[in-house]
Amino acid sequence: MKKLFYLLFFFFILVFQVSAQSFHLIIVSDTQDATIGESCKTNSKKIAKEFHQVACLLEIPLITYLLEEENASITKIKETLRTIKMNQNDICIFYYSGHGVSDAASQYPKILLNGQTLPLSFIHSSLKQKNNRLAISMADCCNALGALSAVTTFKSEDSLLKSIYFENKLATEKEKKENYKNLFLKTKGNIVMSGSIKGQSSYMQDKHGGFFTDSFISSFYYLARSTKQNQINWKNLLFMTREMTYRNSRAAERTQIAQFLISLN
Repeated sequence: MKKLFYLLFFFFILVFQVSAQSFHLIIVSDTQDATIGESCKTNSKKIAKEFHQVACLLEIPLITYLLEEENASITKIKETLRTIKMNQNDICIFYYSGHGVSDAASQYPKILLNGQTLPLSFIHSSLKQKNNRLAISMADCCNALGALSAVTTFKSEDSLLKSIYFENKLATEKEKKENYKNLFLKTKGNIVMSGSIKGQSSYMQDKHGGFFTDSFISSFYYLARSTKQNQINWKNLLFMTREMTYRNSRAAERTQIAQFLISLN
């Protein structure tokens, strides 16, 4: 009887350790900037809403670190990265919306806040060192020197997404939950992405936000609601995000090409 008790106790602890996890979402948004502040607000709201839905459907606690207005600073970012606590089953997403400049040491940009910079590569490396299940770093910012990113026009080119992901019906809530599981719970590793390649600007519009962010959210929306199970993976999601970012920028007579690096087990 005592052996059975210890066996059940050990099984309970093992199940708890495997299932216990949190979703950490770090949002840094330069909402006070005179040129792109409104666009940044739109971006951060979209990102917060989308990942809140993911956490709710997967029944995972969501811990949000929102750095906006006076809290949007390099000092606050470093402090958050230093103090954040995670375990091996946790998911962590870092998202930045604001100005950026190119980084001589990396193809990914440096974020630019109040005249100070911090490489996205440094942020991503810091997240990976936390030994979590999934670490994702995203930056919707310019990847060039002295470039402006505010535009007045926006035309979403999402007809391609509909034709690829949808057949005759949307995924049910149960199917959508499985799609989320494929992306977040059955995946381990890290992903880094930015809105533009080196030498390019990243464009934004007040109502719709950044071309890159809007393209990511749209691609994520359609992928999560697709009934085509063989397409539910990060590679497809980010290839479509890049394609849609390019299409949306060309519709506004600009050129913007998103980039990403996927390192998953």
